[in-house]
Amino acid sequence: MPIRLYLDNSQSPFREIENGERFELDTSALTDGPHRLRIETVEDGHITGNREISFTVRNGPGIAVAGIRPGDELRGAVNVLVNASEAGIDGRFDAHAMETHRGIPFWVGGFAALVILACAAYIATDPFRHRAYDTQASEVAALLGDKSAQNAAPSLPLDAQSAELPLTHPQHLVLADGDFLEIIPVQNLPADPVRGGEIFAAKCSGCHGAKAQGTVQEQVTLADQGIYPRLAGQSRTYLYRQLVSFADGWRDNAQMLPMAKSLSNQDRLDIAAHIESLSPAYPPPGPATPEQLTRGKDIAELGLIEDGVARCSGCHGADGRGGGSNFPALAGQWPQYLESQIHNWQMGSRRNSWRGLMRPVAHSLSDSDIAAVAAYYAHLRPDSDRAGLD
Repeated sequence: MPIRLYLDNSQSPFREIENGERFELDTSALTDGPHRLRIETVEDGHITGNREISFTVRNGPGIAVAGIRPGDELRGAVNVLVNASEAGIDGRFDAHAMETHRGIPFWVGGFAALVILACAAYIATDPFRHRAYDTQASEVAALLGDKSAQNAAPSLPLDAQSAELPLTHPQHLVLADGDFLEIIPVQNLPADPVRGGEIFAAKCSGCHGAKAQGTVQEQVTLADQGIYPRLAGQSRTYLYRQLVSFADGWRDNAQMLPMAKSLSNQDRLDIAAHIESLSPAYPPPGPATPEQLTRGKDIAELGLIEDGVARCSGCHGADGRGGGSNFPALAGQWPQYLESQIHNWQMGSRRNSWRGLMRPVAHSLSDSDIAAVAAYYAHLRPDSDRAGLD
């Protein structure tokens, strides 16, 4: 069925097409203003149908007129402003009507101004604290022995010479003074491990074992579900820090609070020196599936980038032996204890990690991931870089 196309009042079609055929309507040669597209269907030489579609062409510039509006009644001289690049606006210069038919709309300029102001505010205030993050990263790297970063934080009272591994991506936290327990440098203070051993035997061995190997006592209701960590071989700096944390409220534990408060600073130093010298056999690692160990190793060595979790090995060592004197060894630790401590950080009952580094890590781990990491470190031994079922 042929279809004829007409423009306006023309008696001759400008195009004849077949049913369903697409065509291009070129309006560039038409004058600005209203037009009509007339469509006729033809069958056996007779017109069988027609339709008209009105449209407006605006190829030329927009024309804005201020001072006179359609329907105005005028008297005397009238000041009229004509702008041949704008869309029509009235004499009151309505801001919304100043958006042109062609060119950039008015709102785009306002949006651009807001973007510029936001960028200026970001540069001035650092709202996401990226500069603070960079400073913190340098401090943590210095703490772990990265000599290239130590110059960036020379005022930190750190025992950096004994550290082993740099931390390249520490967790970012917004911290104020008093939000975290500062480093307590005690590595070079005098301590008597023999005296410490006597105090440990009298006050500590009942829970933590004669050689600080740790115990899990299912019938005990004190401490963390009757789980007492392996302390043997931890650095005296870390151990002293934990005793201070219990005494001063950085760790909540009903049994350890009075015990830690009863000790003098010298008692704490001596006990820490004694425990540091111990190296008993490791406890059985407990059951774990190969999938669980693989997941735990991935988190420990790679982190969870999508969740903002830094790799555990950055602080605690690639083989779980610890990061210098301030970050504890995790290899061979009781898995029940590791799980309980990560949950304590989630709940806020443990708050003594330096710069609060453990807080975002704990909150970003699911229960299954916590169990996987705990199982991996329970199976890991400091002289090996792999985990396996024993």
